[in-house]
Amino acid sequence: MEAPYTALRVARIVQETRDARSFVLEVPDALREAFAYRAGQFLSFRVPVGERRLVRCYSLASAPGVDADWKVTVKRVPGGRVSNWMHDAVREGDRLEVMRPAASRANSTP
Repeated sequence: MEAPYTALRVARIVQETRDARSFVLEVPDALREAFAYRAGQFLSFRVPVGERRLVRCYSLASAPGVDADWKVTVKRVPGGRVSNWMHDAVREGDRLEVMRPAASRANSTP
């Protein structure tokens, strides 16, 4: 795997609604500081869809300083290549390629 992606294990999948699932990621102790995040940040995922690797960003749905886990919620989008792959292919225990938390320019602090 090429940097800056890190393989994180999917610890748990929560079916939130008919078309939304939360993916709880296991961040090893050695990476907790590197993956520390602020409210409003997101994770970028690189996933294999067909013969390509696609990248999508999903907002962290957990609260820093409150929740012990890193969690993103993905809504299934009709025709969405990555959202459908996440819903159909990802299982608990799988590893996903993830970049460290980031923020859009609007959410970043100087």
